[in-house]
Amino acid sequence: MNLFNYDIIQTFNETYYKDLLLNSHINDTEKFIGTAKDEVGNEVEVNKVFFPMKKGMKNYLLPQSFIKELPILVDEVKLISVSKEVYYVVTDRTPWGLRPEKKYETNGAFLNKFYSYKHTSKDDFDLLKVMILVSYLKRLNIRISSLPSFGKDSIANVLKLLLGDIGIVHNPTMPKIEWLLTNKILVTNEVAGIKSVDKDNLQQYLHLLFWLGL
Repeated sequence: MNLFNYDIIQTFNETYYKDLLLNSHINDTEKFIGTAKDEVGNEVEVNKVFFPMKKGMKNYLLPQSFIKELPILVDEVKLISVSKEVYYVVTDRTPWGLRPEKKYETNGAFLNKFYSYKHTSKDDFDLLKVMILVSYLKRLNIRISSLPSFGKDSIANVLKLLLGDIGIVHNPTMPKIEWLLTNKILVTNEVAGIKSVDKDNLQQYLHLLFWLGL
């Protein structure tokens, strides 16, 4: 059974993106244009590199310097013809979509802002933040021991609520571990109460995963 009404999705896309040029509209490799004819047939010097794009029935030429700004809203175009092919050269545009913005000058400023709760051992808690964030970006195997109420799970719990791909399990068993291995981070806690049989199986299983780098 098809749960999606693709006509509605297509209509939304056509309406929302109708004035935008996207990466998906690039239809050829970079092309150097030396001379061309303007809309009244006069020969003009161009001497620029463009990315050919096609949207609907129109062929566009996007200047090489604009490529990193996609998606863009086309503000102005100039009509030219090259070897009897008609193109709309994008001469002015407005970058569209979300752009990265620098919010912090140092890593320390980011750590202080991220999960900014007071802690009795700030340095240790900052180190925990670093380890959890690095674990999300790249494979990292760590073991953490602390006094009760240190907050070992707290940062992982917050990221789990925000991102969803973090597995946290207490008193882990083999089925639980196997089920949660699809997550980017796997946090096992309260391991002291695991039965000896399960503990041996889990140790062998986790050692195998570490050795394989999974």
